[in-house]
Amino acid sequence: MTLTYCLKKRHLRSYHKKVTAFTDSAASHPVTKEKHPLFTMDIQLEGDHEEGRPQKKLKIVSDGKSSIITEPANLNISDTDLGDNKDSQSTEEYIPFEKETEDRDEEGEMASVGGMIWRLRVNNLPKFMDAKTLKKSLEKWGVTDSKPKKGPKWDYAFLTFKTEAALQEATLKIDGQIIKNKKLKTEINNTTQDAHRNRFAQKAVETQEKITLDPRTPAEKLADQVTPYHSLSYDNQLEKKKKEITSILSNYRNQMKKMVQQQETPERVEMAKVLLEWALDKSPYGFNLPCPMLDIIASPLTEGYRTKCEFSIGTDLDGQPSVGFLLGLYKDGITAVLSPQDCLHVGEKAKRIAGAMQDYIRKSDLETYDRTTKQGGYVFVWAYNMHGIGHWRSLLVRTQRCGEIMVVVQFHPQHMTPERVIEEKVRLKEYWESLKIAEDGLDITTLLVQLYDGVSNGFQEHVPMEVIFGPGYVHEELLGCRFRISPTAFFQVNTPATELLYSIVRDWCAIDSTKPPTLLDLCCGTGTIGITMAKSVNRVVGIEMVGQAIEDAKENAERNDIKNVEYICSKVEDALYVFNGLSQTDNVVAVLDPP
Repeated sequence: MTLTYCLKKRHLRSYHKKVTAFTDSAASHPVTKEKHPLFTMDIQLEGDHEEGRPQKKLKIVSDGKSSIITEPANLNISDTDLGDNKDSQSTEEYIPFEKETEDRDEEGEMASVGGMIWRLRVNNLPKFMDAKTLKKSLEKWGVTDSKPKKGPKWDYAFLTFKTEAALQEATLKIDGQIIKNKKLKTEINNTTQDAHRNRFAQKAVETQEKITLDPRTPAEKLADQVTPYHSLSYDNQLEKKKKEITSILSNYRNQMKKMVQQQETPERVEMAKVLLEWALDKSPYGFNLPCPMLDIIASPLTEGYRTKCEFSIGTDLDGQPSVGFLLGLYKDGITAVLSPQDCLHVGEKAKRIAGAMQDYIRKSDLETYDRTTKQGGYVFVWAYNMHGIGHWRSLLVRTQRCGEIMVVVQFHPQHMTPERVIEEKVRLKEYWESLKIAEDGLDITTLLVQLYDGVSNGFQEHVPMEVIFGPGYVHEELLGCRFRISPTAFFQVNTPATELLYSIVRDWCAIDSTKPPTLLDLCCGTGTIGITMAKSVNRVVGIEMVGQAIEDAKENAERNDIKNVEYICSKVEDALYVFNGLSQTDNVVAVLDPP
């Protein structure tokens, strides 16, 4: 059963409507042929849009039981102009689906259409284990049909399953397993789709209450969200960052001390004492630091420096389609998207491109994708089937110092025929090409499109991107070398600061020309550090887990005529075998970026 109910009103004083929903295959009365209702909804919107955001009340009655949800309707009010009649009827839409399909909530959890989420909580996990590593362990134990969810510092995780039988089977396989000397314990933690969505709605209510009391303007809120230190002078920003890094390094040293007592045998304890002697002794650097802490080196460029921006596509506070940044955290129920025009770190070209995409979407017959319901629509959408009518999702922009520009548009192709998808790609191509020849035009080097129908937000490395025009990549120049950059490859976003950083790294490596070292470029990305230093070392070994970045690195080495380099596509910890080819007398320098 699927019900979608949309209210689209711009100037709204009050609204009241009752809807009765029926299952698509509901049994009919043998005489009257009337279908039995599944539930009724009593929807009210109260409050003057001109004076304050309306409140949305939802009363659901099912099997004689009722519940009421009240939440603000301010973030998703449509721009549909209904004229001066502020109390005119809204549009209604009922979309039936014949068969039940798998459903997912806003965090990607699986459930049946009936609304139950079969969920297992796994306790005693290492805090810094990520979901991908956990999934590998689960597959090793024979648990292959779950979706793990784990936060960065959680010592637990949630696994969701399609059926109760799969959950019960996984419980037997996981309970008692050992990871890093910790015995795992499981507990069943089932919930429902309704409870999950209601929790998100409640977060939105709580956040809205804070927003109401917040005296900051929307522009100030966005600046605090995306550039938290913008109100400080640059010198004060550097000093604050230095204090934060000092605290992190001190905490790291404390964690190393604890590792001694966490060893399994007396022999390993003694070995740990030797290896961690630097952490056990009193720090000679002060503040419990494990190493000297120098002053932070200032960036040559402090405004408009970002060469890569990922913009969200949604609606602003007035319900207008918008391209920019989320006003707050999605987990707090904030889904409004504001323009980046006042953001200090975004360059002028990127701002113009975001504005151009916003103009295109506002004229498009396709709606923005709703992050909360995974649909299009504005004030209110209630649905058990998550495949709605929203399309526009994200915009990626790369504006390199050398003048090349990349634009990647992501949209959801749901309910679009293959012919309609092709038509939209043609429209995008014509639009961006027209901007090249316009007065003071935007000379876009390459345009790509990613069609993505998943529930996660942002661009997906595993989902292919189609090149609409141009080569599908851009270039940047650093320290006399030229680098190719693919859409999802890691590349430093502040080019002048990157050149300064790499120059300092090269100096710190203190390379002896009489005995050139082997350089290990760990997390090498597109190979920038290794390639800029390759002519000063014996050989370079670059390790990177993103396959496309490795392809870029190989291309970059060839483009810059670098012969003494090899690349390995792997996690660093899985590629330690490279040390097998080194001897005790070899001179080795390792550079890790990012740390």
